[in-house]
Amino acid sequence: MKITIEYVTTEGQTHEVTTSIPVIIAWERKYKRKAAELSEGNIGYEDMCFWAYESAKRSGIPIPMSIDGFIDKLDSITVTGSAAANPTGADHTDDN
Repeated sequence: MKITIEYVTTEGQTHEVTTSIPVIIAWERKYKRKAAELSEGNIGYEDMCFWAYESAKRSGIPIPMSIDGFIDKLDSITVTGSAAANPTGADHTDDN
C-alpha cells in the first residue's frame, strides 16, 4: 500500500511524500497495528504524521530529529491518495 500525504509546515513549506513498504512496516512495529486495519478507515492524525515523518526522512527532506518536533512544525496534513504497493494493472489470464 502506498499512501500519498501532503503536509504544510508552520513556515509555509508544502511537501508531498509517498509511503513505502519500509515506512508501513516501521509504523506497524511502532504502533503494533497491521496495515490491513486501514481498510476499515481507522486512520488517525498520529498515523498520518508518522507516515509523513518517516517518508520525508527516507526521501532526504530536512525534518526535525524527532517525530514530536515534526508534529510541532505542522500547520496541516492531508492524505491525498492511496494505491496498492505493487499494482498489477490488468488481470492476468492464462490461455493454456
